[in-house]
Amino acid sequence: MDPSPLLLVCVFLGSLVALLGLFRPFLGFLVFLIVHFGTLLPNAPGNAGVYQFFCVLGLTLFGLPKTAAAGFSIVVYVLLEGPTWLIGFLVLAQNRLKIASIRKDIENFLKT
Repeated sequence: MDPSPLLLVCVFLGSLVALLGLFRPFLGFLVFLIVHFGTLLPNAPGNAGVYQFFCVLGLTLFGLPKTAAAGFSIVVYVLLEGPTWLIGFLVLAQNRLKIASIRKDIENFLKT
């Protein structure tokens, strides 16, 4: 497994934490670990809600106010998940698919 995507996410989180004025060595890495160990548990699709909870938990452990941590967690979640959503919608549009038709196909498949 190539570790470069994980390193990139750690650098990304560390850079955003530094922008908040909390530059401490390895803070981005530690928050990354807290968030990703927390999201190992079975939860909602796309880790919605759980990601924010563990991100706020990790940041408040290092002294960031809860409101700033909550805003940070939402911004990071949208920056990390947004491209995936965009690509998914572009693929749906390019193939002229609708979510309702996909849902209907799945229901028909499950009936057989």
